[in-house]
Amino acid sequence: MATEAQFLLSMPDRIYKSTLIPLMQQDTRLGEMTRKGFYLYDERHKVKPDLEIKKYIEKAREFFGVSIDPKLVKLSDKDIVEMILFPSVNEACKLYVECIVVKAADIDIASIMGIGMGFPPYRSALLSD
Repeated sequence: MATEAQFLLSMPDRIYKSTLIPLMQQDTRLGEMTRKGFYLYDERHKVKPDLEIKKYIEKAREFFGVSIDPKLVKLSDKDIVEMILFPSVNEACKLYVECIVVKAADIDIASIMGIGMGFPPYRSALLSD
């Protein structure tokens, strides 16, 4: 199985490496395992948003010199989902066309179980209908 590092080395122009996750990992924000990540987890594994995550987002923005675009703040939830999802679908199609994957089901499995993506299985998979 390919590792995240292998993907970064083989397709550096096609992979975005976020600084947000490493910043969170440095502070042991590992998700459910440590009861904090993007969310806070209680003893029954119920989640609630963690407002402290904003400081990590600000650090990541600062690292890249990115500021908030006022036009993007006004986007609808639907537009945000499309901005995040459509590039992933396009990349999945490229992988299929370039014969890097054999069938669409391989991409679906990778989107759920693969390194870095963690597509939520309750939402189906990236390419399945």
